[in-house]
Amino acid sequence: MNLKEAFRYQNFLDGLLTKTLNYLENTQNIVKTTQKHLKSKANPEARDETIDTTKDRQLDYEVNILIDFCNKIVDWKSGIGEAISSTKRNIGFDIDNAISMNKKKQEVSRVLTRMGSIKPSETIKRGSAYKFNAEGNQVSYNYDVEEVSVIDFDRNKVKTIAKKLVSDADKISTELDRIMVDSNVEWDMPFDINDSYDDILDQYKVIWSKN
Repeated sequence: MNLKEAFRYQNFLDGLLTKTLNYLENTQNIVKTTQKHLKSKANPEARDETIDTTKDRQLDYEVNILIDFCNKIVDWKSGIGEAISSTKRNIGFDIDNAISMNKKKQEVSRVLTRMGSIKPSETIKRGSAYKFNAEGNQVSYNYDVEEVSVIDFDRNKVKTIAKKLVSDADKISTELDRIMVDSNVEWDMPFDINDSYDDILDQYKVIWSKN
């Protein structure tokens, strides 16, 4: 698989693990509950009755299988992580730093682009104050407020910097896309990423039964 597929498979494994852990965290899914109704103690003519009150579970698999499945996913996560790290070390290009810096460049560019779009403005607003009238009472009154906003920075410089940051980020993104596709990761996928959760558990059940 290539590096792009490997990162996607990492996320796929995360999804499998999260779904399985969420299931196991529900106590009703991991215990069997029975009630023994001791009717004969109160009524000699009645029979005792045992009732299975275990709630219907979402998954029809042994809990032990799901526990082992979680542990195996952790192993797979470790394996594919090491394979990805090995590939990244041999690329000769710091992918993590490039991705991090691209995000920062795009963030700065976004703010500077907005700054470059601001224009000077003159507006009339309404203000209010208080005064004493002829009777000596305090009353409010309204008045006009002329507000003038001027640009307090070099707009041309801001636009130039923003444009360069976007251009640099685009170039790095293009290079990252190429690397993601061209770089090979040596690791065998245990399941097809397009398999459903139930299909994967069925496959793992067969693997588990052989161990």
